[in-house]
Amino acid sequence: MNDRSLEPSRTWYVVRCKQYRERLASANLGAQGFEPYLPMLLTKRKRLGIWSSVAEPLFPGYLFLGVVSAKEDSPRHVLQDIHPVRSTREVLGMIRFGQSFAIVLCTEIAQLRAREAETNSGMVEDPRLKFARGDAVRIRSGRLSGLNGAFEQRLGHARVLVLLRYLDGYLRPVSMPVDQIEKA
Repeated sequence: MNDRSLEPSRTWYVVRCKQYRERLASANLGAQGFEPYLPMLLTKRKRLGIWSSVAEPLFPGYLFLGVVSAKEDSPRHVLQDIHPVRSTREVLGMIRFGQSFAIVLCTEIAQLRAREAETNSGMVEDPRLKFARGDAVRIRSGRLSGLNGAFEQRLGHARVLVLLRYLDGYLRPVSMPVDQIEKA
């Protein structure tokens, strides 16, 4: 047997947390020596009539837990005891498929971390917020629901300018709330 097969690595499990308590669960698991990973999503929310950027969990109610194991993605050779996880505050339990714990591949965790590293904020950005001039958009709600247009520009945090082709064939600018459009 070669020595590389016994190098410590991480096996990643999925942990279910109490609603809106993912950050506390992550902190509590980290204090116990585990490596919790809570991917965050940067999105826009309207609060008291004002749009603001908000960081929220990418998978609400869940986080990933890295546990030291003898071989990558091998739950049979876990070197770190995972029993304290179930009694951790704010944690409801570990996700299972029958008698086996749900395992996430290290490559998938690495891909999530790479997506976070692409942004300056260290969070995954909501793709609904990324519009470039000329992008095809669909109006998903409101009086113009179902029409297609072209994104022109942002008008602050809450509104956008979309170009719509009217019956006369000309493009006309229409201002609308950002939450009424999506990429076509």
